[in-house]
Amino acid sequence: MWWRSPSDSHTIAVIATRFIDLGQRFL
Repeated sequence: MWWRSPSDSHTIAVIATRFIDLGQRFL
């Protein structure tokens, strides 16, 4: 899945990584 621009996909990847990191903290 690719978004309109590489910067958008990179931003989404960073947000997803932080979301997973926060999720692991609560577990």
